[in-house]
Amino acid sequence: MSEEKVVTIDMVSVGFLRDPDGSTLRCRISGQLETSNSPGFLDTVKDELGRQGVKKMVMELSGLTYVSSTGIGSFTTLLIECKKRGVALVLKNMSEKVKSVFDLLGFTSFFELE
Repeated sequence: MSEEKVVTIDMVSVGFLRDPDGSTLRCRISGQLETSNSPGFLDTVKDELGRQGVKKMVMELSGLTYVSSTGIGSFTTLLIECKKRGVALVLKNMSEKVKSVFDLLGFTSFFELE
């Protein structure tokens, strides 16, 4: 694996790691994803996704302590972007608190969860 690149946007940080062949982008998300930092989060992740050779993006969410409906919208926008690019998106290790927001808004079924 390459060295982790960490970007902090207000109250959320994203660590990016690429597998040696570059086909899998792993994103470790921690903090709170809400209205104020969702646009910056989305832009940052889309920039990394735009790099050549990515076929799968795995988002490690165990450190995500809060997500607002706007944050869920950012994940949905990423899902659409991934589908356009032929990239599989996996949301991994979502806490019960965060998963309950996805469930409440009816978005759990749209994502591949691990």
